[in-house]
Amino acid sequence: MLLKLGATVALGVVMLTMRKVTSVQHRFWQADVGIQSLTVEPANGELRARVVIYSGMDDPSRGVRVEVLLPLGTSVLRMPPGCRVGADTGVGDQVRGRISCELGTLRVRERRELDLGITVPAPGVVKSVAAFVSSESPDPRPGDNYLVKLVP
Repeated sequence: MLLKLGATVALGVVMLTMRKVTSVQHRFWQADVGIQSLTVEPANGELRARVVIYSGMDDPSRGVRVEVLLPLGTSVLRMPPGCRVGADTGVGDQVRGRISCELGTLRVRERRELDLGITVPAPGVVKSVAAFVSSESPDPRPGDNYLVKLVP
């Protein structure tokens, strides 16, 4: 048990008080992994989706995963190593797809870029691309883990 001594002066009499210290500071592993930017641009008859992920705070982000949700009816044309098309779709399937990427550990202040190629959605389809990042490290600021962009 930790005790803290304190002194108070009341009416010219010194009184010593003892009180129990109940809080001890602990340092927890934490890393702010987030989506820095998400861009979607037409290029050479396809859409290029570019996702930039970063790791902040004082510790590396371990077990970083990125999920990219694609517009209905698009096909995956290219994706970086470490990424795979979601279980419900396959390359070339005409359903709303998902690309999952396992990035491993990102060092403090490290950035990673994912460059994805997808087909242009059909007219009349809701056209958005969304990216979500998470990690095994506790994230004190989860508000920057998700971005959505409309397809031009």
